[in-house]
Amino acid sequence: MLKANWTDSDEMALMFRNTYSAPYYKQLHRYVHRNYRKHLAFDSLRQFLKKPFHVKWEILKSALSGVYFIPVTAVARIRLKQFEKAG
Repeated sequence: MLKANWTDSDEMALMFRNTYSAPYYKQLHRYVHRNYRKHLAFDSLRQFLKKPFHVKWEILKSALSGVYFIPVTAVARIRLKQFEKAG
């Protein structure tokens, strides 16, 4: 069944020919989202360091998520570069 637009599926299947393969774009999606979460963690860490005794639990939790998102973002970037080279 052909897809009319992105809202018809959550599989992120490409609907047109593009520069890179479908796995590249799936990896790009992962990288962008992980990188965004990493930046949120850094912002939360800055907030925590400014006022360590007046911070909410959500801010602390987000700051601590950097422990996860820093390495997984690096791995996602490496994999993205590998897909890019594979062409």
